[in-house]
Amino acid sequence: MPSWWLSLRKVGVGDKSSSAGLDRLRIRPVGASFSPVLGPYYLDMNDVIPLVESGFHGPLDGSGVPLIAVGGGEHVYSPMVIAQYALALHGECLRLGHGLHEKKFANQIEAMVNLVEREGEWRGFFRHRWDNVKYRQVRAPWVSALSQGSAISALLRGYQLWRDERLLEEASAMFRAMARPIRAGGVRTIDRCGHLWFEEYPMDPPSHVLNGFIFSLWGVLDFARTTGDRQAWQWWREGIDTLKAHLREFDCGFWSLYDLRYRELASLHYHTNIHTPQLEATYGITGEAIFRDYAARWRRFSGSWRCHWLWWLGLRVGAYKRGWRFD
Repeated sequence: MPSWWLSLRKVGVGDKSSSAGLDRLRIRPVGASFSPVLGPYYLDMNDVIPLVESGFHGPLDGSGVPLIAVGGGEHVYSPMVIAQYALALHGECLRLGHGLHEKKFANQIEAMVNLVEREGEWRGFFRHRWDNVKYRQVRAPWVSALSQGSAISALLRGYQLWRDERLLEEASAMFRAMARPIRAGGVRTIDRCGHLWFEEYPMDPPSHVLNGFIFSLWGVLDFARTTGDRQAWQWWREGIDTLKAHLREFDCGFWSLYDLRYRELASLHYHTNIHTPQLEATYGITGEAIFRDYAARWRRFSGSWRCHWLWWLGLRVGAYKRGWRFD
């Protein structure tokens, strides 16, 4: 998840950068039927709307599409921000009916269509044309499975809302682009155990960021549910197998880890409001007990002052190490 998401956090013990945002993402269980009608997103993103519209991440353009600051006073369109904002607006469309939120949603969908590569070898990809702030080895232009998956989820909901075949075609191109491996500048990789990953950040060796992988998998699932595509269903099953096999590696005994390359402790926001609800939602989708059990375990971590103290101490050690590790 990119650094702008660090603003969407719950104010918590020892978290000096916690200042605004989500209290908790609420779960929308889907169940085992995997209906082709997508409905609301797997997490209730409603709290994203006031945060984005407040200009917290950057200004809105003339069409109400958010921009983000990437350094040096430059503002750019972030496919991830736009897609998450679109998913939140879509939820409000379904809840409140057609109206202002639908118009805003349509503007975000149009922006994503305009931002995606339309032809050439990068067709179907969003190419981020700025250097990543957190990981200095991720240089422009780069692609992200998180942006791909979230945009697929948003576009397919637009397709089902308006039956605009153009949106299905764009989502199809984005899905097909996810087959491109990391070594060729894409987002897909197979680990030494033969497990499939979709990477939020294109690195070698891969970082295996937990939340980015899950959001990208949900995009794959939405494409499978909408189209019945065999490749999508296969990737979904393989991705769930990957999560089941490696989830324990994201558990350090008192907190969850953001990634497996640097083994960075998740922020208070990520642990409580992203990781844990993602596992709860994935349990609601799959019925796999491992996701329920780890979600419950991580919620216990969130409520333990001992775990908070260990997390606080670990962050300070990690910040010291990052002075040279991310160079």
